[in-house]
Amino acid sequence: MSDEIDDALSRRAETERVSLPVSLAALFDGAVARHPDRIFWRAVDGDGTELSYRAFAGLVERCTAAFHRFGIGPGMHVALALPNVPAIGAAWIALHKLGAAALGVNVNLVPSEVEYTLRLADAEAIVVDIGHVGLLDGAESGSFPIPRERVIVHGGAVAGLTGWDDLLAAAGGAPANAEVDPEGKASILYTSGTTGRPKPALLPHSWHTVSGWVRSRQGPAPA
Repeated sequence: MSDEIDDALSRRAETERVSLPVSLAALFDGAVARHPDRIFWRAVDGDGTELSYRAFAGLVERCTAAFHRFGIGPGMHVALALPNVPAIGAAWIALHKLGAAALGVNVNLVPSEVEYTLRLADAEAIVVDIGHVGLLDGAESGSFPIPRERVIVHGGAVAGLTGWDDLLAAAGGAPANAEVDPEGKASILYTSGTTGRPKPALLPHSWHTVSGWVRSRQGPAPA
């Protein structure tokens, strides 16, 4: 046991000595520069979509420009209620490029649970997939915590709501990455609620970069 503890402490010290990018967005930009043609996204179900780092970076850039045009900026909390499609990864990185915090929404929740999640996290906008627009049930009555004009629908059209494709098509150029503090908030994830109602945990940019670096040290090297 002592050897295992010593090894863990040694690995922790090594991690703390490493100079890492300030954010997930900066980490991604560096990876794009190094491996533009390597596969970044490979769908394991659905249509089998594959995107290189270069192609995914183009999606991130359009998403960043679209969010910026939509009024999203530093310090804002933006909810993402999306399945495992390229848009969720691009949106997450784009929000970090703008200095905003991404709030992951469990799409298996019922509308009342989603409203609780959004209110407690002070979410100011949401991107929701067309397959989960039922989560917006309170939007018509005004009980939904995010106004309709701050809702973006991905994967289809809903009357009166902004469409993801239209937003990206009209985006224009993306701004430069916002200056962020590595210990500033980057994401909001909820606890499981085992001992009570789920609670939001604020994760800094360093949580993403350190987690990524540690994961890169596990298992075989990428091909």
